[in-house]
Amino acid sequence: MSLPDRIIASLRLGLVLAIGLIVLAACSFTPLYGGGGPARQNYNLAFAEPASRLEQIVYQDLRAYFGDSSTDPNATFVTVKVRAAGIDAVARDVTLDGTMTISKLDPAGLGDPMPLYRATRTAGATKGRTGQTLAAQQAANDAAERAAHDLAQALRLTLQSALVVMDRNGTLNQPYVNPDTTSVTVIEPQQ
Repeated sequence: MSLPDRIIASLRLGLVLAIGLIVLAACSFTPLYGGGGPARQNYNLAFAEPASRLEQIVYQDLRAYFGDSSTDPNATFVTVKVRAAGIDAVARDVTLDGTMTISKLDPAGLGDPMPLYRATRTAGATKGRTGQTLAAQQAANDAAERAAHDLAQALRLTLQSALVVMDRNGTLNQPYVNPDTTSVTVIEPQQ
């Protein structure tokens, strides 16, 4: 290969690399949890206020994925109630039961939200045992918070599944439910 052929081959390679860089620079990435990410694009959800620390953790995790609570009167209203068992110094396991209700708000704001769908999920965590009361109570609180994050993940997946069914069918009469030990109740519309 002569010197002019090498120069032409190098120029071709440089041209191909430059075009590749220009094409790559035209691409952009959108973070999943960012302000305009796909996790927040199509949801119009209003969340209830938490009544406990564990509910606060669940709502924070749901808001991190679905976005902040909407003020739109046509928003879908999501309520989560968390019941805890075993958050004390002697129990080895902490169990949380979370009940999520999806409702439609009354557009006029005169009545209570009309429930459309209710699902119950359970999460738990195990804690270590210690002879010190304060350390054992702190371990129980830590286990409860870990269980709350797990519960939020399960409720997020349930909510996302219900929203897909709502988008597809317009109602929640036939939601998809995984066949596991959790319970789901579809609330029939009142006539």
